[in-house]
Amino acid sequence: MDKELISEINKWQSIPLGSSGRDNLAKTDLFWKCVFENHPELRYPEGRLLYRILQGGDPEPEFGDFPDWEAYDAASQKELFNKRHKRWEEQRDPSSIRFDGHWVSFTKAPEHFMDSYYASKSLRGLVIEIKARNAVDISSVPARGNVQAEQEVVAPMNRSDLIRIMPFDDLKRDYFEKEKHE
Repeated sequence: MDKELISEINKWQSIPLGSSGRDNLAKTDLFWKCVFENHPELRYPEGRLLYRILQGGDPEPEFGDFPDWEAYDAASQKELFNKRHKRWEEQRDPSSIRFDGHWVSFTKAPEHFMDSYYASKSLRGLVIEIKARNAVDISSVPARGNVQAEQEVVAPMNRSDLIRIMPFDDLKRDYFEKEKHE
């Protein structure tokens, strides 16, 4: 693997968890498609499970939570409450997830979601479980800088690869609490 490829993967790895997007989707999608096609040693085995966690999992906002609404540049307490409540509802709604074919980060090791780092980023919302057909496993590429060891795999968000969407608490119950009792 050449230094330029490693450098581009390192740039991707350094994108903070919970960030809201990339500047040039077409460019990064093309990059990952080319990596998948030209670097078979980085291909993640077809049909294996991958996971992605979304922001959410917070308690339902209440009107009284926002007495400091002016600090948030809101016109009123009601406006801020409505905005936050709408966001809370959207984070709980699987239909709001965009399966648009863009390449995004997943993990092959969902136990990482149990880490407090994910909680600090408010990543306790819905979990997407897929069986990707095309995926690039970048977990073996040495990460540079202060990067969370996520066992990262990059794959397109395709509805055809979807196994299920579940709340974080279901993932926790189904995969991790069972292990404690076995």
